[in-house]
Amino acid sequence: MNKIYSSVERDIGFIKTKTRFYQVNPGNNYFCCSGLFSTGSSPKKLIITTVFYNIPIILFINILIFGLSFSSSKRNWLIFVTVFFWILTNITLFTTSLMDPGRIRRNPFESTTFFKAHGEEIEKDFYLNEMTCLKLPFCEMALDHHCDWLGTDIGIRNYRFFFSFLISFFLNGIFLMIASVLVIVEIIQVKKSTIKSHVLTILGSVFIFFIAALFVIVVSRLIKLHIKLISRNLTTREFYKGAGIENNPFDKGCCANWKEKFCTKIPPKDFSFRDFVTEKELKSFHFQLTETQKGFSGSLKAKKKIEEKYSELTNSYQIEIESIPTAEWIPLDLVHEWNNTEDEAFQEIR
Repeated sequence: MNKIYSSVERDIGFIKTKTRFYQVNPGNNYFCCSGLFSTGSSPKKLIITTVFYNIPIILFINILIFGLSFSSSKRNWLIFVTVFFWILTNITLFTTSLMDPGRIRRNPFESTTFFKAHGEEIEKDFYLNEMTCLKLPFCEMALDHHCDWLGTDIGIRNYRFFFSFLISFFLNGIFLMIASVLVIVEIIQVKKSTIKSHVLTILGSVFIFFIAALFVIVVSRLIKLHIKLISRNLTTREFYKGAGIENNPFDKGCCANWKEKFCTKIPPKDFSFRDFVTEKELKSFHFQLTETQKGFSGSLKAKKKIEEKYSELTNSYQIEIESIPTAEWIPLDLVHEWNNTEDEAFQEIR
């Protein structure tokens, strides 16, 4: 027997569909593992960043293992430290990129909250310290900035991993510079080997030295900026817009700000892309798709999925209405109310 819902329940949108949020996502995110992991609108740049970082590391490891024809006591610990930083940087890189930065669930249209202040009703349609990313687009808690090279936003949930990525990236660059110099010096100091027999090894070490120096120069500027921002509890967007630099209501002092960023529990997700969407949300996405094209930035696949699920939803109304049993325990006014459900449920989009 089908469960009977009143028109009030249908209008509010409490009924959940069998469609998951990532299937009809109105944003332009990319998903993998059935919505378990998501990245931003530019996954190609994430791949470029990963390749650009990993190729010099792999090349240097090959130099340490195969490029040296002599046995060196320093080679083992050089390999160990290189692999350690390599793994650590990749972990923080992908954690930052694939983690939910703190997205806030979209409200369906005409779902405004009001609160009273000084005897007047005021519309509340925002969170404190919340901003909207125009590239995805989603409202996010404490949005710092959109990082194109990581392909995602940096927000309240993944900021500590982003900063850890910068630190590990910087330390890895410093170590590669020192290790490259040590390899060249070791080759020159060995009496049995000649420089000519290790030309490729020396050239590879010099190449890695300059690449690592480029890493250090770029990332050191970012680290310096974010140390300043964390100490003042500012976001990158606020800093460049000049908002809250003099009078910042979120500034709790330098030590308290650092503790809040790195020593507190990560806030839970406001929603998951694997959650089931409600009927009202699906109708809202369909409204954005048909009536306001500017309000929909999803992929073509999401558009087709919305049309398909919306069509199934409208057809299910008529099927469920015809299948209502006429038992004595069903009030007559509920039956009349149910017959008008379709008009009431779709009045906002017709």
